[in-house]
Amino acid sequence: MTDADVAVLLADLAAGDRAAEFSVVQGTWDERREDPSAAALHPWLDAAGVGRLPREQRAEALATRSLRATTWAVAIGRPVLPRDALLVAAWLRHQGIDASLAAVIRRAVSAMPAVEGTCDAGYDALLRAVLHAHYDGDDFPDEELALLVLDYAAVHERIELARAHLDDSDNTTLRPLLADLDQWGPAVAPHLGDCLLDAVDASTVTYVAGEAGDWTAPGVRAALRARFVERRSEAVFAAVKAIEGRQPAIAAGAQAFLTQDVKASSLTRVRSAWDRPERDRLDAALRHGPRRGRGARVGRARTAP
Repeated sequence: MTDADVAVLLADLAAGDRAAEFSVVQGTWDERREDPSAAALHPWLDAAGVGRLPREQRAEALATRSLRATTWAVAIGRPVLPRDALLVAAWLRHQGIDASLAAVIRRAVSAMPAVEGTCDAGYDALLRAVLHAHYDGDDFPDEELALLVLDYAAVHERIELARAHLDDSDNTTLRPLLADLDQWGPAVAPHLGDCLLDAVDASTVTYVAGEAGDWTAPGVRAALRARFVERRSEAVFAAVKAIEGRQPAIAAGAQAFLTQDVKASSLTRVRSAWDRPERDRLDAALRHGPRRGRGARVGRARTAP
């Protein structure tokens, strides 16, 4: 591969050509890694080291690398949001932001309130990461995105305040989040749902869950999915308690989590570690409504997947 070939590749990479990005990840250009005449290509080859990792390992790997911000598409691939929100947030925290990635994020954030099925706890981490991301030059690479994340900063403060007051018997921090749902529903609802699961002020929980309307069930469901990543047993038990509480929207979100988001094998492993009273409570929760999707095979005690 000649220097002219490298020059063409670099132009394609700068233009965001997906085939060029893929060729770097695949190792097609690795032979030029030690070539001083191809020094401009080396940052892209460095990014390819992350891009070759399984997707679930890339976020952790980014904490140990120092990569050029423009190489994001080689390292993390073309993100699908909100699915890849935490991966993009990891890139932003450790490597920074350029104009092309800022545009990708801006389009996703701008469309967020109007797109069904985008309720995801990772939006909050993504927006906070944008707020603190490093960038080259004096001005943030995307003014519209900058205004959006500055607007969201106050929303995040209200979320954190609500988390800090979950033990209040007279909770005044949950209701303000209702006003944020119109503009920021997909980002706020999972965190509001998380607070509704744990807040001790039952009357306020009932009121806020009712006022949040169609955001309550998907918010609770997304909150439980986020918990399940790190604490499977605790997430399942929280769902059981939510169903037992019988606030309709909260119970619906918890039921959807148990029946549609948890694999039958995972649910069986969780319940096998519980004592009989807790297993009975889970069984009762599963009978609360019809099971659908991947978890359809889980039933009463000792039923194999």
